Amino acid sequence: MRKNFTLVEILAVMALMAILLFIALPSFEKLVKGGGVSIAARNLTGKLGVARGYAINNRQFVAVLMPDANLPNDYMFRSYKLCVVSSTYDTTPPAPPPYVFTFVRWLPSENWGFLPTGTAIKHINSVAHSGSADYTGTFSNPATYPFERVKNVKLSEIDPVLYPSVDNVRAIVFRPNGKLAGASGYRYVAVAEATYNGSTLLSTNLKDWIDITIDQFTGRVNYGIE
Repeated sequence: MRKNFTLVEILAVMALMAILLFIALPSFEKLVKGGGVSIAARNLTGKLGVARGYAINNRQFVAVLMPDANLPNDYMFRSYKLCVVSSTYDTTPPAPPPYVFTFVRWLPSENWGFLPTGTAIKHINSVAHSGSADYTGTFSNPATYPFERVKNVKLSEIDPVLYPSVDNVRAIVFRPNGKLAGASGYRYVAVAEATYNGSTLLSTNLKDWIDITIDQFTGRVNYGIE
């Protein structure tokens, strides 16, 4: 005959489960965040590849915007969107940045993409940080390596009153031949565990990041370091 459990026994099992869950939760959260960085880097790698392909197929200059200034907090350091930009760039003061392209139009049916919560596009650099598996230093200030920026970006879909257009939007820009536009050299787009608090990008795990590599000679995009 099946024996019914007493209330005390049920409460004891529930208490044991709660303790086990409390112990396992930090490890689970770490696993989820680590997976988020990988997913974020792969999604962004794919989007950069799409931009390069569109530039080649349509013979246009195409930018992947990755805002780190002048947009609402939800978009800062974790959003991206493709647009066509001017074939010429502005190098007049103030500098940096040294290469400022002008927004032309959004790609057809293009929407803003967002990295998973808890991950961010830390910076675009000319030096890869992933050479060390145990990097514990600080990431560079975004203003130190500004590279390409886009001005006059139309953001009426966000808020036509507050954001009719904005300047100084961080970007990777591809030429019609698929190569990088602007400054010479490789680009390393660092995706990492970080959160933006409204004024500062805060790293939550300096040991968990992935560099997306963009070849300076071909513009080819690779997940991680070649």
